[in-house]
Amino acid sequence: GQPFHGIERISDTRNFTFVHINRLSYDKLFANKHNVSINLLTEYTKAHYRFNTQEQTGLNPLTWSPGAGTGYIPYNPDDLPASYIPEVAANDIDAGLFSYFATADYDFDSRFGLFATIRRDGSYRFTEENRWGTFWAVSGRWNLDKENFLSDSETFSSLKLRASYGTTGNQNVIGRNQDSQIADIFLGNNLVRDLNASGTGVTNTASFFVDNIANPDLVWETTAQFNVGIDFGLFDNRFTGAIDYYNRLTTDLYQPVPLSFATGVSNLNANDGGLRNEGFEFQGRFSLLREGKFKLNIFGNISYNEDKFTALGAADSDGDGSLRIGSNVVRNVGGQVREWFLVPYAGVNPVNGNLLFTDINGNLTENPDDGDRRATGKSVFPTYQGGFGFEANYEGFFLNTLFVYAADQWKIDGNYQFALDARNAADFPVSNDLFNAWTAPGQVTDVPALNANNIDPGNNLSDRFLHDASYLRLRNLTIGYTVPTRFLNNIFIENLTVRATAENYLTFTKWRGLDPERIPVVIGAAEGAGFYPNPKILTVGLDVKF
Repeated sequence: GQPFHGIERISDTRNFTFVHINRLSYDKLFANKHNVSINLLTEYTKAHYRFNTQEQTGLNPLTWSPGAGTGYIPYNPDDLPASYIPEVAANDIDAGLFSYFATADYDFDSRFGLFATIRRDGSYRFTEENRWGTFWAVSGRWNLDKENFLSDSETFSSLKLRASYGTTGNQNVIGRNQDSQIADIFLGNNLVRDLNASGTGVTNTASFFVDNIANPDLVWETTAQFNVGIDFGLFDNRFTGAIDYYNRLTTDLYQPVPLSFATGVSNLNANDGGLRNEGFEFQGRFSLLREGKFKLNIFGNISYNEDKFTALGAADSDGDGSLRIGSNVVRNVGGQVREWFLVPYAGVNPVNGNLLFTDINGNLTENPDDGDRRATGKSVFPTYQGGFGFEANYEGFFLNTLFVYAADQWKIDGNYQFALDARNAADFPVSNDLFNAWTAPGQVTDVPALNANNIDPGNNLSDRFLHDASYLRLRNLTIGYTVPTRFLNNIFIENLTVRATAENYLTFTKWRGLDPERIPVVIGAAEGAGFYPNPKILTVGLDVKF
């Protein structure tokens, strides 16, 4: 046991961010038809992060007071384990970005338009040789509804054709964890430097070790995108919307490149590989009823995205166009992001109740190994996603809804995997599906025998628990009433609205886990313990304007 109890941790965090923008503009209309707009801009960002913490294990209850620094038990290696050594840490980061850019827009008689921009961006993250990146874009537009052949149209209220091509830069080499309390600008601040760190060795002796190997070749990640789209309004703008096609290619892709463990670190953050995203987007809004007392609008959007790796870079050391990420995910040239890499599950053997799998040669087996894994063509990211809803109003009463959905996304259900393992029944709740377990030769079931001898390959290697996590969710439903202003004329209140909002109260899905919407942060991880679903929230409010 511990000779002394109690832990005190004192931390202090300070952030300061300063952004300064200068802008010089020129606007001129020529001959009442030619409109020219030119802007010159600079943007300067300076950010500072200060963090310090101290932790003491072992507090004397007679003299300890919170935050006072008193009552600490002095560390004595002869009497106390190493866990009682006081710990201190600090972090001091200064970050900065500077950009200068220009934009130019030309419009001819509200019919045709051209836009161009060019910019130079500098980041503190890179070496002086690679600090700056140059990015640009051009676009054009044609307001077809201004042309004579559509000027008298009773169908088209507005119609615009547009297209663009350009590049953008990304200098956030490391993404922020969803639970992180530190801003993106402070992450990856030492990737171009060799760093050592102090710590304890295997015998708890003070040691130095390699903490980071410098990559002075880091540069801006660049995305080139082509986009073409149509904006439209039909029947006196009763139906409005937009249709877009995009093709986006990211080069110098940020990803960790594996290193030999002999170096002291497992990987190096580098520009390595390429990724293409291609898809369509549609959004629309239809005023079904808008003239009378009862008004009803419906709206929706849908997007389709297909992502493919175009190159894997140096991480693909054998050049076969395939790269294993952890145990369950693979990157293939032409394959998806976070594509599952698993052994196909083939059901339960009706002869003995063991699990069946398909090996790499297409044969049934009860004993798969790691070499039987293959790309599944299924990813944790959805191919289709979007939302829809309606807005209804009648003499102050209103009802608004928003549904969201995603389709063709696949996740491993770690909770169901645990609950369907009969070995856990002695200590934990398990699934009622175990009552369907195989019990006699010839029985056809999808649950193996309780004493099946190959449960672990089914859990650790196969796609047995890889399930479709498509869903349709009522994200938001709001109902309320706005008091007519005629009832408020003689009092000091200008506007009064009462409302109630329900969030995430209804979900339609085949997914049996906690939440089909949440995507595990760790690549290849299953949804399991410590995974928190989106909460259901009920809010009642009163809006008063005086």
